[in-house]
Amino acid sequence: MLLRPNWTKSSTLTVTQFVHEWTYALEKKGWDIADAGRGRPSFPADIDAVDALNAYAYALVKSREALYGTSVLGEKKHRERAVEGFYKEYGLEFPTYELIFTPGGQFGIAAMANLVAHINGGYILTPRPWYVNHEVISSIYTKLHPIDFFTERKITPDNLQAAIDTCPKIGAFLFCNPGNPLGNIMRQKDWQALAPILDKYDVPIILDEAFAEIVFDHDYKISLVHALPHLADRIIIMRSGTKALGLPGERLALQRVPVKYMSVIEEFQSRLIGNTPLSGQAAMAAAFGNMSMDKKTAISDYYKSNADLLVNATKNMLVGSAPEGGFYFISDFSFMLGHHMPESARAAYTTSKTIIENDIDICMALMFGFGQAANSGLGTVPASCFGIDGTKGNVRISFSAGREDLQQIAVRMNQVRKFCA
Repeated sequence: MLLRPNWTKSSTLTVTQFVHEWTYALEKKGWDIADAGRGRPSFPADIDAVDALNAYAYALVKSREALYGTSVLGEKKHRERAVEGFYKEYGLEFPTYELIFTPGGQFGIAAMANLVAHINGGYILTPRPWYVNHEVISSIYTKLHPIDFFTERKITPDNLQAAIDTCPKIGAFLFCNPGNPLGNIMRQKDWQALAPILDKYDVPIILDEAFAEIVFDHDYKISLVHALPHLADRIIIMRSGTKALGLPGERLALQRVPVKYMSVIEEFQSRLIGNTPLSGQAAMAAAFGNMSMDKKTAISDYYKSNADLLVNATKNMLVGSAPEGGFYFISDFSFMLGHHMPESARAAYTTSKTIIENDIDICMALMFGFGQAANSGLGTVPASCFGIDGTKGNVRISFSAGREDLQQIAVRMNQVRKFCA
């Protein structure tokens, strides 16, 4: 069992949150942590969102009357603005009653899992490796069933059908595009190849497109909606303002939900989550409604430059192909397996840990200075969080930080490799 920095058991946290807590705790003690674990956007915050936040704050100060939300879905004026964004992004004009603001993507994931449990009680088919919160949050209401695509990095008719054939009951499909943690992208021809299969199952198709603004080749027509618009009456679209749009911590998220599913989603938000803050609605509506090719190109080029820097500097550790978008890729640290755990890291375990045996051990050892200078560490996230076998010794690396930080991350990754050589 692992221990948190306050010496309580880690079982109340996801592994990613646990790693982040230790990173913060060590930094507070004066350690120099090169943090490749967290997806911390370093591109400037979306100016339209910032302007909307400032305007909201000004109105709040000047008003003598309290401002209250009037709809669980979000204020109609903000949903009308978001409709414009959806039309520009997907070429479809969704009605305002099919849009809902949520206070962060995690609540959106929970709402989707609850929807599946409510309407059919089936499993959610999704590619593995998967985003850690898809698995952790969905498990409260239902279960994920894996589509194994690690080798191809594409969902194909073969691996999708193989997953369907082994699934006890299909409740929904969930696709993350661009992918987390692989940085892979499904494109129109990939989706079109799946049409004969997807047409057979009248279940929700959930699209997590939190990183849709970060596509390195600038071909942004990557959504299943672009390729198969005839499935729109089953497609739920999840968009985020906290990653590419540079507003982490503000919990900005927006969903398009077909009307036949909305009553379940609306009740879940009303009873368990509550209305999304008006400031967040204003910011997300402004950012998404004003999305443009120029904006997306600037964001994508920035993060592509980051990815190229880190991948090229550590390419002998890259697992599979280089990322095509998003914030992340997978690196191979299996050369650390069997080495001794740093003495300082052993305090984070309830039992004596002397040998590095899996990817969680690798991440703890790296954070506590394995192969690095005194009071220096490297923050990473174990790949087992995403459904990858922990004994393989893989970790997720983020290239979202600023260039100076990325250069330091690259230096330490290579230091550790040389230390084990």
